[in-house]
Formats: sequence, structure tokens, C-alpha cells
Amino acid sequence: MRLMIRHESAVRRTLPLAAALLFLSAASSRAQERGEGLASMTNPGDGARYALTLVPAVHDAPSMVRQEAGGSKIVLQDGSDTWTVNGRASELELSRSPVVAGTGLVVPAKLWNLQGGGTFFRKNGERKNWGVQLGLGSASNLPFHSLRETEVRATAHREFPSRARDSWMLFLAYSNNRSFANNIPFPGAAYVFREPLPGLEATIGLPFMSASYKPNEDWRASFSLFGPTNVSLQGDRRLVSETWAYARWERNPSQWLRADRAQRTDRLVYDQQEVRAGVRTKFENGFSVDASLGRDFNRRFYESRDANRSSVPKAELADAWSLALRLSWRR
Repeated sequence: MRLMIRHESAVRRTLPLAAALLFLSAASSRAQERGEGLASMTNPGDGARYALTLVPAVHDAPSMVRQEAGGSKIVLQDGSDTWTVNGRASELELSRSPVVAGTGLVVPAKLWNLQGGGTFFRKNGERKNWGVQLGLGSASNLPFHSLRETEVRATAHREFPSRARDSWMLFLAYSNNRSFANNIPFPGAAYVFREPLPGLEATIGLPFMSASYKPNEDWRASFSLFGPTNVSLQGDRRLVSETWAYARWERNPSQWLRADRAQRTDRLVYDQQEVRAGVRTKFENGFSVDASLGRDFNRRFYESRDANRSSVPKAELADAWSLALRLSWRR
């Protein structure tokens, strides 16, 4: 019983830092905001996940089917060092191809994102650790068609203690396919607050922040922001044991490096906002089930240097309902 309490306490202490690191990596933004693999760097472990989202056709907008599968595996653990490999594959399929007005751009009916990589993590003591995460993949309608469709990501971090419970984090992150500042190694710092007030934890940095508040055992609230485009706000209420109901609002653009695009620096962007309500339950064997109903709005496809553009031509899609099912397992 004491071992379980210490383990849960250690995981809780690592969550703010893990969230910040995951934001800085080039993992799927949609996965980031749902907390899938939230502690993948500072709390490494074996895990797997699958997600299915269905959006029916409405008015002139096509139906959408989005699938994503991924996992991680510890391949070596030696004292304070942990080596992990990970992979992810996702597909977005449209029943027909929208056309971006004024440009003639036909949005591909199938868009893929295939990723693989690894993580090295060294823990030198309480709030003393460092790690490196590297990844290679292709997010495109024709994955690995050429070097122009190749996606590269790298993140390095160092954490060291501050005061009685807090810590500082230094980082350097690179990606050629994120929602802003592509192809720029991004250095920075963040401060991790661990319960400055009872139940409150937060990581404050540039260009991101995350916060969670747990006033008691039955209520939770969380907020996250990454750059100018990725934002999420969620509230959770315990129903019974490890079963929770939640409501969430989020905006998380997806990007692909479309093959044969005219400008190498352009990305095909699907941007939307959504409000969701769902139920999530976790079993003793580490398996979790999450089912939700959402309303997607401000939906549009466009091609630009990144998702932080508002004046480019777009293919606007009507608002629609969506159903999502997520299965995950973590050891």
C-alpha cells in the first residue's frame, strides 16, 4: 500500500513537466491535448493506444474518418537510464475532396501521418533529470514520396530543483512541421510549480503553459496553451471509482506536407474548434476506454506556411457532430 502511494505521488509530481515536454515535441497535437502518453518522457513505460473519430457528411461537407494507432516500449533500463522506442500511424479519410476557393487546390481524400522515434531519459535524483527525444516520419498524402514530405523532430531537456518542491526546465526543440516557427531550433525555459496552492500544479514557459487544479478527489480542471493556435480547456467529474465524465473545448490544427505542393514551405492545414462531452474509465490492468460526442465548428482546410495564418484562401466546411472512441493501455 505504501509503495502504491509513493508511486502515485511520483507520477503526480512529474505531470506538469511531462505535459510541457510533450507540447514541445512534434507528437500529434490532438494526442497531446487528450493526455495520451502525457508522461512519456519523464515517466517512461510500455503503452499502446487506438483512436477512431467519425464525422458524418453535412450539407456540402464530406464525411470524415480519422484513425490513429501508436505505442511505446522500453527497450533498455539500466540504473538511472531508460531507453524507449515509439511509433504512431494516423489516417484522415474524406468521402470527397473539398476545393480551396480561388486557388484550385484539391484537398487529397486521404492524408497520412507515419512517425517513429526514440527517447533517452536519465534520472539523477529528485527533480534532477535530462533527456533527448528524436523522431522521423512523414505527414502527407503520399508519405515518404520524397525528402519534401519528411518530418523531423527533436527535443532535449534538463530539469533541476528550485525551492522545496518546484523546478526549472531548460529545453531545445526542433520540428519542421509544427503550427508555428517551423525549421527553427527553439530554446527556452519553463518553471514548474508544484502545489503553490493545495491541488494546483502548473508549468509556465514560452511559448506554452499548462495548469491543473484538483480541489478534491472528485473534481479536476486543466488548461493548456501551445503557441498561438493550440489551446484546450477541460473539466472532469468522478462518477464512480476510476470512471470520469468530462467536458472539453479545444483548438488543435493538423498539418501535412502535401506532395507536389508549389512552395516547399507550405503545409496543408485542417483547422477546427470542438466542444466535447464524454466518459472515460480505467481498469486495474492499465486499460482505458474513452467515448465522447462532440460538436466541431470553424472547420476549414487551407495551405500556408503554418496554422498561424488568417488571411489565406480556405475551403470552409459546415459545422458537424462527431463521435470518438479511444482505447489505451499503459503499464
